[in-house]
Amino acid sequence: MKREEKEEFLDAETVEDKEIDYSKYEERKSSVGQNEESTENQDQYHTDLIPEGMPASVEPENTEVDTSSEEVCYLSISCDTILDNMDDLTPGKESMVPSDGVILPETEVSFYEGESVFDVLQRVTKNNRIHMESSFTPKYNSAYVEGINNLYEFDCGKLSGWMYEVNGW
Repeated sequence: MKREEKEEFLDAETVEDKEIDYSKYEERKSSVGQNEESTENQDQYHTDLIPEGMPASVEPENTEVDTSSEEVCYLSISCDTILDNMDDLTPGKESMVPSDGVILPETEVSFYEGESVFDVLQRVTKNNRIHMESSFTPKYNSAYVEGINNLYEFDCGKLSGWMYEVNGW
């Protein structure tokens, strides 16, 4: 009888057991809100106004998903900017960074009218067994991605974190 090969995934339990200094997270939490910018050109959530010609934002609680209307998009997840900043990376996290910075190559994904980018990202990471941690942020009435592939905000400096764009915006 042939022994089945086990799939290999990078997660917190397969990484070397090294001490990680989490003090920078506490420093960041205490400094939040100290450098607030002007809210003159911002909406009720203190985010920049939507440029003319772009679709209006939709409140998550006012959205219904229409599963009869399937669409296709392309999603990729990368952390390639870390490759140029490995000296800033939290010690012990090096093995979490793929050598080419690509966590998920561009992949065709189905989605439905009414789903958010977060809904799609959450489904794709789960289906591809990629670690993702997020939280709901009441101030902005939205989800906040804290970490993907065990790489978290501030793991590569005080300005590091996860960003996304849709159609170049």
